[in-house]
Amino acid sequence: MMNTLKTSVLFLAVMVFVMPHAEAKRPWMDDFVDQYPQTAGSQLDDRGGNANACLTCHVVGSRRRNEYGADWKDAGKNSAAFVAIENDDSDGDGISNIDEINALTFPGNASDVPDTTEPTITILGDNPATVTQGEVYTDAGATAIDDVDGNVTDQIQVSGSVNTTTPGTYEIIYNVIDAAGNPAEAIRQVFVVPPPDTTEPTITRLGDNPTTVTQGET
Repeated sequence: MMNTLKTSVLFLAVMVFVMPHAEAKRPWMDDFVDQYPQTAGSQLDDRGGNANACLTCHVVGSRRRNEYGADWKDAGKNSAAFVAIENDDSDGDGISNIDEINALTFPGNASDVPDTTEPTITILGDNPATVTQGEVYTDAGATAIDDVDGNVTDQIQVSGSVNTTTPGTYEIIYNVIDAAGNPAEAIRQVFVVPPPDTTEPTITRLGDNPTTVTQGET
């Protein structure tokens, strides 16, 4: 009986200690996601048990607040505080807190920075390209490589057309956007030229042919 009582008391003591701590982080996380709904379900949202989300406001492996968490606390430790420090660069990585949040990277971790590099598009074949009027133009295409997403060639959108019935300059435009929203564009110029002139000039002789002139005359 005594052991059972001791166990019950110990359980209650643990619950009294744990529950406030478990509940303590819920309000700020709810406020954070309510303020920034784009973060729901991301690495910044720990409501689904994502342990990494603690890094939003805390140092890795510690309960100590990181620079973003400290700035949030100093600004009032409430919903308005998130807004108050949006334009700050808490972790000193050159990117504002709000830009990091929109990119779903940690605003308090300088090593976690948004992907701001656009994909590289490589145009295949000649650029500019030349096609003879009346012939069929077949585009050689392009490839696209992103430093984070890898090969994104299959995501290239191609626009523009070439009218080979009419000489002129035309454009084929390649566009691609990586997962972070960075757009890239490349343009190929296509020259439609008239067919080569293969007809020799016509010479018309004037006067008599043959011509007769008397010796001594002009």
